Amino acid sequence: MMAKNNSIIGTILSNYALLFKHALKILGEVYISIQHQLMTLPKQNLEDLEVISHPIALLQCEVFFNIYPGIKISDYPDTAKAAQCIYDNRIAQLAVIAPKNTAEVYGLHILARDIQTIQNNFTYFFILNIYNQGYPQTVFDKASISCRLPHTTGSLSKVLCVIAELIINKIQSIYII
Repeated sequence: MMAKNNSIIGTILSNYALLFKHALKILGEVYISIQHQLMTLPKQNLEDLEVISHPIALLQCEVFFNIYPGIKISDYPDTAKAAQCIYDNRIAQLAVIAPKNTAEVYGLHILARDIQTIQNNFTYFFILNIYNQGYPQTVFDKASISCRLPHTTGSLSKVLCVIAELIINKIQSIYII
C-alpha cells in the first residue's frame, strides 16, 4: 500500500511521482482512520523531548507542536523504525509519533494520545501491485491515467477538454523530469 492523500495535509505528491517512476499498478484504494500517539520510554517529561517520526506524521500533528514549542522535532524515514530505535537503544528523552499498537509492540509509554490536528483524520492508500499479472476481478469506480505531454502550445488544453467531456471530477498533476 502507498499513501495518496490525507485529510489534514492533502495530496502526497511525492508518492504519485513514485507510481510513475516505478510503473506501479493500482489495484484499488482503501482509507484508514489515523490517530497519532506520542510515545517514549517510561518516566519521560513532555517538555524535555526530541520527537522523531515520519515527516507526514509530524505534519499531521502541527497544532500539538504549536502548544509545546520547546519540543524539538526531527524527520525519521519510518515511524515504526523510530520506535524500534528508541526501544532497542533505550534512548531517554526521545519520543516518536506513531499508531497506538506501536507502543504495545515496542513497550513504549504513550505520553500524549490522539495528537493529530484533526481528530477525524483519514489517509487514503493505493493498493499496489508491481507485477503485470494476477489482477483480481473487481469493480472500480475510479481510474488512474498517466500521460506525458509534449511541451507545445495547447497540448494540456486538449487533454483537459477530453477529461471535461468525460465528467471526471478530480485530476492530479505532477511534473516529472
